[in-house]
Amino acid sequence: MHLTFKVKRAHKCGRSSQTARCDHKAPLSWSLLRTCRYIINVQLQSPLAVETLCDECDCWHLCRPASAARSAKAPALAVIAAMALIVAGNVNGGVNEDAVELLSCCVPAAPGSRLHFSWGTGTEARLCEVQSTQTSSGGQDPFGAICNWTVLGIEQRRIAHEIAPVYKTLRKRLQQLGTTRQQERKEALITYSEGVLEALAANVNDAAAGPPESDEMLHVAYEAGLWELLHLFFLSDEATEGFFAEAFASWFGQHGGLFNSNPGFNKLLAEARRMLQMQRVDTDPAYWPTLQHLVLTGQVEAALDLLTQHPAYDALQDPDMAAKVAALESVYQLLRVVPRYTRAGGSSSGRLAGTGTLTDDVVLFSQERAAWRQRVDELWEGREQLLADLKKLDAQAARGLAGILCLLVAGSDKEHHVYTSFQFMAQLSHNWVELLLGMLLWKYPTLQPQLHLRNLVTKVKAVPALCTRQSDEEFLDFFEQLVIAACDQEVQSVASLCTTTPYCSLQFVTHIYDVLRALPGADRIISRPLPHLGGDQAEMYTLNYAESLAGSAATWQLAAEYLAWCPVHGAPVLEILLDRSLVGGSACTDCVLWQLLIGAK
Repeated sequence: MHLTFKVKRAHKCGRSSQTARCDHKAPLSWSLLRTCRYIINVQLQSPLAVETLCDECDCWHLCRPASAARSAKAPALAVIAAMALIVAGNVNGGVNEDAVELLSCCVPAAPGSRLHFSWGTGTEARLCEVQSTQTSSGGQDPFGAICNWTVLGIEQRRIAHEIAPVYKTLRKRLQQLGTTRQQERKEALITYSEGVLEALAANVNDAAAGPPESDEMLHVAYEAGLWELLHLFFLSDEATEGFFAEAFASWFGQHGGLFNSNPGFNKLLAEARRMLQMQRVDTDPAYWPTLQHLVLTGQVEAALDLLTQHPAYDALQDPDMAAKVAALESVYQLLRVVPRYTRAGGSSSGRLAGTGTLTDDVVLFSQERAAWRQRVDELWEGREQLLADLKKLDAQAARGLAGILCLLVAGSDKEHHVYTSFQFMAQLSHNWVELLLGMLLWKYPTLQPQLHLRNLVTKVKAVPALCTRQSDEEFLDFFEQLVIAACDQEVQSVASLCTTTPYCSLQFVTHIYDVLRALPGADRIISRPLPHLGGDQAEMYTLNYAESLAGSAATWQLAAEYLAWCPVHGAPVLEILLDRSLVGGSACTDCVLWQLLIGAK
């Protein structure tokens, strides 16, 4: 038999109420979200009866009727699965298809016994078998279990402890600055964002060394990449002052492995490192495609290192190598002196350091890039003559160098050159993000994302020659929505995407709201009170995050600190938390409560 019922709260008089405030026996989240419904699915091997809320212990009980108990020959197995429905409107009595399974636990139930169900601290439910008051059966050998959901892993707990003081410092600083000192507020938000990113990236493995060691570390790698991306769109001046192409190339060089079909593993950089250890790189069939891919995605420094590994450079005295060296050197010099529009010493210079002319003067950059493009055009148009001798010696090398020249000619003023380059980029790219990056770097290096990025994304995705391969299509779909929402400065869309995707944890969502606040007018959207809660959406997720922290002895005090910054529900929920925690008597509880509130403020 499969039975579904809805957990409700009730007044002592017996009148049921969906909006009644809960005491400490109720789940923490119930006292926070009035539209949250906990659904319990119970599966037994025999019929089950459901008792009403017990007046004595204020807990729910499930018991099997006496007739079923007499006919039962063996202990039944109760499988408890709790689901939460969190919606903004009304909730029906049945199980919603969008319900999220939170916990699952098996409890042996003797014939006639009663199953006792109550809430613990945070995201915790306590289940045990007790003696039935009606049949006096069961409970002789009681079995108990504690079920947790949304439990923080070891790495998430480390991050929680490192982020908490950064979050606390920001809250105090914003409180001091008020709403008028906008520049100082933005500086405080930048410091905060960099502190959170440092905590997220502290233990993220080198993506070129292999995939993350665990699912938890992969999740942290996703969050580090997405956090840095949103920092680029909402806090960094590079996105608004024309430096986006170089900044995005730097971001991709560090986090491009997230798009791989083996998420978190940067296969391109791994291949480049492997080839640097080879004695004859030109014998590897992946050598030239890897070089072209490095140039396409803006990892020019790595491409130059790999290009100089060609054995032709070790045989300069050999006359047969003269043609090879001449062709290699012509392409090498183009890559070495490519003008780059970037803020010298900024975050975008790390991956491309040591190559090209750095300038943040758009006029100077335009002049130097025009002269450089002219050299590229000349080499591209004379490629047959340049590579004629090389074709006789090494046809594969000739095709490889021609491919690199084809990528660089994307910025030409001649339309047929641009078309040829664009088609080659599409064939070379593993996904639309790589094609987008190639177009940004070699065709539109000063593009303003707020004005033109959406149209460019649409353009590259519509290319027939583009074939997604070796890529995570689900993450690509999410990334497309996030990038478009970010470049359109749609704060609520970005927040909604982060709250509904598996790539962002509750920890990420809770803290990303302060990055989004940097956009003028965003605070008005974020701080809008929610009808079903009273507080705003940032407080709602802070409360949920505090609930997950409260379920662990190592983090429950952090939960108390976060609650101190929730203006609507923080104080009453903090009392519930301390009442349930292993604090001691009421005097001790009041003392700890006072210390936490003073420390937070």
